[in-house]
Amino acid sequence: MIDLPDSLTQTTKDAPSCERCGATTRVGEGLCATCLLREGLEAEGEASSQIFESVLAEANVPDKQWRLGNYEILEEIGRGGMGVIYRARQRHSRRMVALKRVLAYQADSHETLARFRREAEAAAQLDHPNILPIYEVSESEDGLPFFSMKYATGGSLRAAAPALRNQPNECISLMAKIARAIHFAHGEGILHRDLQPGNILLDGRGEPFVSDFGLAKWLMGESDLTQTITTFGTPGYIAPEQAESAASDLTPAADVYSLGAILFNLLAGRPPFVGENVLSVIHQTAANPAPKLRALAPSLDRDLETICARSWNAIRERATKPRVIWPKISNAGWRAVRSSHARSMRRFTFGAGRDVTRFSPALA
Repeated sequence: MIDLPDSLTQTTKDAPSCERCGATTRVGEGLCATCLLREGLEAEGEASSQIFESVLAEANVPDKQWRLGNYEILEEIGRGGMGVIYRARQRHSRRMVALKRVLAYQADSHETLARFRREAEAAAQLDHPNILPIYEVSESEDGLPFFSMKYATGGSLRAAAPALRNQPNECISLMAKIARAIHFAHGEGILHRDLQPGNILLDGRGEPFVSDFGLAKWLMGESDLTQTITTFGTPGYIAPEQAESAASDLTPAADVYSLGAILFNLLAGRPPFVGENVLSVIHQTAANPAPKLRALAPSLDRDLETICARSWNAIRERATKPRVIWPKISNAGWRAVRSSHARSMRRFTFGAGRDVTRFSPALA
């Protein structure tokens, strides 16, 4: 079991304070949002770069080859609203890892720390060959939490999607492995809730790994983290019920829907719903039935269209029983039978209630 650092449960009053003004609104190492704001407001005329340079001059800014705990940071490889991801090298083992750290200006956000803690706990609990493993959870000298994980050298499924567009067999093989990983997570009582191509990583051989459990939900029991997180996933890949319902109402069918949406994107070249903005996509998802795969890609086999359709029907058939934790998705899940585009898959059924998955040796 990986021990979580105290900073992941730290309250604002426990956070280190600024030596200049005493505030706890940290921005980075030696930086304070309150001081930055005060400098800008007190300046005469239009704020200029000199104002910020005077504050930054007092900060302890590391050089290009800096260290974080037992890791040497090599380069930044990703950044989001909550954290930043680096390619790093473990100092003693020399192992290459990906290292995720909370963004400094988010360090005093209860929701950010809760989500970071959720991601670390969920991924550390799930030991599966297609779930990205976490190696260590720790914190920096200034109290910012971070964790190291497997470095997937092949990038994300989102980046690989264009090359897979005309390879339905490869798409099916990848999705079978991803679905087995999610089925395993469900068996451990964890929903992902943010399955989308950017959260599926690939290694150098093209093997997929499910990552980013920052929105994960525990199926059993009341979790304070479940009540804290308000973000609801990625528009275009979430089920209508996920955008409209409380977290406690969601079931494994929500993840099944997302898996179907990912497969649709791989085969059709776009998500089921697209729009000019996020609200437009959410509205379409809630108001309109999902399009048929072969309407966009008529050359594809009908069985591939069936996989997507059944993944969406799974959650729609659940609408009348929103609080049943383990619905009979095995009968309304997604299934592929032998076809010209899926010969390697003898039969595939994704079930949330029980293991009804059967694979050909090629996918085992």
